[in-house]
Amino acid sequence: MVTISDVDLQKAWLDVYATSGIAVGTAVDIQNKGSDMVFVQVKGSAPAADNRDGYVILPYEKLQIGAGGAGLWAYGAGELTVTEAVPLAITASASAPVSTVSSADRVVQNATIAINTSVSYALDMDKNSLLGFIMPSAWTTAGITIEVSTDNSNWFPARDAYGSTVGYIASPVVSNAYAVDVQALLPWRYIRFRSGTTASPVVQTAARTIPIVKRVLA
Repeated sequence: MVTISDVDLQKAWLDVYATSGIAVGTAVDIQNKGSDMVFVQVKGSAPAADNRDGYVILPYEKLQIGAGGAGLWAYGAGELTVTEAVPLAITASASAPVSTVSSADRVVQNATIAINTSVSYALDMDKNSLLGFIMPSAWTTAGITIEVSTDNSNWFPARDAYGSTVGYIASPVVSNAYAVDVQALLPWRYIRFRSGTTASPVVQTAARTIPIVKRVLA
């Protein structure tokens, strides 16, 4: 494999293909060598300066982008190592909903609350367990609730065996990472995120992307 100089991020969207010299549309492996999370989008033109949608690479973790994308952009601070891809056990393609591959057993996936709604689409946790999530960079003032379901139809706020709420944060801080009670959420096939509470939802005034970290069960 040809060694390519690291790509230097400076808190602005950077054209990864142009900067690395790798042909547009090539499958690539990207490693975040910095201490901050990096946002990645697969698209032909640069995202808006304040846009933080797309894939997320946690510090010192790796993302694989499949072939065929019209362009590749990264935002963050620090250095990225970019190489032509060596296939991993799990791959994120330009069109796949799975957003980040950190290793063979940990995956980062985006949950999205659409504009003028209060709940994300459902995430199928089959053969996975939720480990944590990252609050988006902007958030209409509200708590955040994890709701669970066995059938993707009937939803409930998550509680542990003692009846304590395990999936609610009253005053979440934007761009902060939160661990969850893994054991309490493990029984549930589906999860989703609610702005506010199940009883008192709060509409988000813009689309919100919530990266989650899940672990593949053996």
